[in-house]
Amino acid sequence: MSKKISFFEMSLWMLALLMLVLVISPYAMGWLAKKQYPQMLRHLAHSVQAELHILQYQQSYFKSSIRYRMIFSNQQQLEFKEDIIHGPLYLGLINQSQSPFVAAVVQGKLLQAKGFDEIKPWLQSSALIYQHVMAYDGSATTQAYLPAYQYEMLSTSAMQLQARYSSSKQTFSGVVKLPSYYHKTDDAQLSVENLELSFMLHASKGLFLEGDGLLSMQQFEYRRNHEQWLLQNLIIQLQNEQQERLNLSAHINVNEAFALNERFTSMQLNMRLSSVDAKTAQQLWREPSDLFDKKIDVIIAALLPIFHQGAKFEIMALNLSSDLGGLDGRFALSSEAALPASSADPLSLLNALNVSLMFSAEKKLMAQIIAWQFLSDAAMQADKQKIKPVQIKQQAEQYLRALVADNWLSLSQQRYRCELEMSQGQAKLNRQMFDPLASIMSKIQSATAVQ
Repeated sequence: MSKKISFFEMSLWMLALLMLVLVISPYAMGWLAKKQYPQMLRHLAHSVQAELHILQYQQSYFKSSIRYRMIFSNQQQLEFKEDIIHGPLYLGLINQSQSPFVAAVVQGKLLQAKGFDEIKPWLQSSALIYQHVMAYDGSATTQAYLPAYQYEMLSTSAMQLQARYSSSKQTFSGVVKLPSYYHKTDDAQLSVENLELSFMLHASKGLFLEGDGLLSMQQFEYRRNHEQWLLQNLIIQLQNEQQERLNLSAHINVNEAFALNERFTSMQLNMRLSSVDAKTAQQLWREPSDLFDKKIDVIIAALLPIFHQGAKFEIMALNLSSDLGGLDGRFALSSEAALPASSADPLSLLNALNVSLMFSAEKKLMAQIIAWQFLSDAAMQADKQKIKPVQIKQQAEQYLRALVADNWLSLSQQRYRCELEMSQGQAKLNRQMFDPLASIMSKIQSATAVQ
């Protein structure tokens, strides 16, 4: 006759089994973290177009440590050191109103920031700290905190990040909040209030980030010398979808703006870049920043490979409303045929491109925009105190009259207008035929003569 096991004995066996699991589990969770966490870091690095270099990984019984570096395409580098606390139980999460049953908890800090010259003192001196909570399915939630910082010409409030990584969907999403930021240089100053960035990034085999983002600012202000640009309630929305081609759309809205003592009641810009060769676009992105200081034929030659057959750039809507009047515009540039390999054949280039432009602006606003351009050009060449506003205004009026005389603009009902249609090398400007090849060659010769 078998002996009957009492409830007390069963409880002791269950307690012993539980203690055994608790003793063995940290080592098992450490092994699991060593397998899954570097893989998660690789997915994250790929999402932000960076190379991951794991410099050190040390595993112990209850805790492991890792040190790694992320190198971005522009050679900027971030180096981190992290402690990985093994699960399955971490009581410290109870104080954070989270479940203590996790695969691991990662607590880290930033060690080095190379190439971030403008904010390097902030990143290094403020000690960026963060925490990842890893679930058993390989997903993770992240909280990061960068304390407020003030040093010489840089002042910022504390920055917070909340994010989530999904291993099943291979997505990285989150929200970044920065209540205030102020940066001053010898001749300019920049301030931002209530910045918030939300994003959703997808794992992509492409060369650019794939996903969408929404950036909002309650106020953005930039001052240089005696000039001021102020934007209120700025919203920028970006979305990129790609396979082998880059498809990027952007929507920008501003409720109110002040620029050079003029008030704009609203600003809107919607644009899209579609079916662009991603590899060529990335090569151009890595080109030196002085590309647009070169001759115009060199610029054209650099931009040509982007617009393969089917590529298109559109400004669906450009709208400005101000105390001086309004401005509206649309623009489209596309290629239906294969582009020539060189800009030395402008006729073939014109035959391959389709261009459509519609633009109109109130007379006072257009005159002010041209005056701003002349004022900017004059300020770069001479002492601004010697520039007379009356002369700038006269130059702007003369320039606009010349554009009307050459049929680049038409003037009716106190509003300037421009309509351009070009297809297969044939073009109409303000309903009149004109020769685009002769115009382009004239511009190239003028630019070459200046340089």
